[in-house]
Amino acid sequence: MAWRCPIAGAGRKAFPPEHRSSLRRRRALNSRFQMLRSEIELLTQAERNIALDSLTTQNLIPGVFDGATAYVCLPNEIRPQFASAVVDFFKAAFAALSSLGIRDRQYEIVYESIPAHVCAFCGVEPLDAPVAEIPRENLDHYLAFSIYPFAAVNLRNLAPMGQKCNSSYKRAANIIVGGNGARRRCFDPYGNQSATISLLQSRPFEGATKDLFVLPDWHIEFTGLEEETATWDSVFNIRARYKVNVLDSELRSWIDHFAQWWAYDVVQPPADIPSVIVLLRRYIDGVVQEGFSDHTFLKRAAFEMFAYQCGQPNTGERLAEWFISLLSPQTGAVLPGQ
Repeated sequence: MAWRCPIAGAGRKAFPPEHRSSLRRRRALNSRFQMLRSEIELLTQAERNIALDSLTTQNLIPGVFDGATAYVCLPNEIRPQFASAVVDFFKAAFAALSSLGIRDRQYEIVYESIPAHVCAFCGVEPLDAPVAEIPRENLDHYLAFSIYPFAAVNLRNLAPMGQKCNSSYKRAANIIVGGNGARRRCFDPYGNQSATISLLQSRPFEGATKDLFVLPDWHIEFTGLEEETATWDSVFNIRARYKVNVLDSELRSWIDHFAQWWAYDVVQPPADIPSVIVLLRRYIDGVVQEGFSDHTFLKRAAFEMFAYQCGQPNTGERLAEWFISLLSPQTGAVLPGQ
């Protein structure tokens, strides 16, 4: 029995009844649908089987993110005219998501579900509110449209992404295949997996000097799913962005805030390593917020590192002396009551 493509065979019946009248009025979508249908009818049986496998497996989401689930791209042996028709049809279908209001609805749902309203892929880029006066961020094709066109309008493959993450870093990267051509695991944007950041092994006073302030030599470690975090870092250049754009740029202001907090809220300056650690822990637990607003997850990790390194034999004495000098009424940057 010959295989028949569900799209070519079903025509408009392939679409849910409640949406058929709206879709029927969309000329671009309908014309490209008819072109795709015509190209499908010209395929051989073997080519149709490949096309169906491609349609099916590209939409095995989130299964294909596990690094092992098989998938099929549009291979070279299928007619170029068919591949072009697939791209044209799904490009028109993706554009229709905007005019149908689906993209805005998807963005609003995701935006409201993220407490800090930051890009879920980097945790630092703010997402604009879903209001008419402000353009909203892109719905990114997590599986790149240029490689996986059959997944172009699968909402599980579309997630709001910050402009820099989308345009400067991910672009058309193949999220499930590395540069060596090997499969790799990646996070599901709509899943509940996550990674945590640790800076504990950073080395104070061993980094670059900025405005006469010696930065730590940052060691950014991810704890959690090793393969997924490796893909995440590779695609979005996370370590470099955290180091250059946040840690190196903001540490001095974080230290100034710590000193100002001590000047207003603490009477007795620290005098030894244990008192410095107690003061740092008080600041971490009572002042520094948790979460992603204003990069606080990295600020918290930085002060966790200072508290940890104060207790280490190779760094503790020098680091504690530095904090004691910082908060000293005679030598400190901020005097009590100022």
